[in-house]
Amino acid sequence: MAAKPTVEMFMITCNERQRTRHATLASLGCSDWRSDLSLVLDPDITQPTGPIRMLRNFRRLLSQAARSRSQFVLLVEDDLDFNEHIEHNARAFAATLERDAVGALYQTTLSYKIGCQALLLHVVRAYELSKLAMLTSDKDLGPTDSWVRNVARVIQHTPSLVQHRDATSTWGAPRHRSASFSATWRHA
Repeated sequence: MAAKPTVEMFMITCNERQRTRHATLASLGCSDWRSDLSLVLDPDITQPTGPIRMLRNFRRLLSQAARSRSQFVLLVEDDLDFNEHIEHNARAFAATLERDAVGALYQTTLSYKIGCQALLLHVVRAYELSKLAMLTSDKDLGPTDSWVRNVARVIQHTPSLVQHRDATSTWGAPRHRSASFSATWRHA
């Protein structure tokens, strides 16, 4: 039996969301996640949080993920609750993903969202998307959910392996939840 792929998690966040991030990290600590975790902290504190800062940090997230030594990267937001078997399930899902695909671990009730709350992709795909994001204007990059859906083949995981927390959006997005989230589901 082949070994499951390695996965490193990258969490996008900012100083203003410290309390939310700590709750998310506490949820992750209650899961089986033992692989690497890197925080991608928005260093721009000169302007209020909002879409432009988020887009710049999204580019930073892709750039850092593209340099991972793991085979796959899991890009997550800072306002999530995690399935208790998130590492096991992410590695099992990664083993089924083709190199050019992006796996979405979150299904939302909002029809225009694909689940940027948690995206799983091969490190080479992260590199390709990082280069593309650098060449894309802020106007065309945001919202990142739509951008990812337009530039990549997205494969949705069912059930959702993360749940959106009831945190205030930094850019004014409506609240949303996943109806398919399972806190305990485990891939066989």
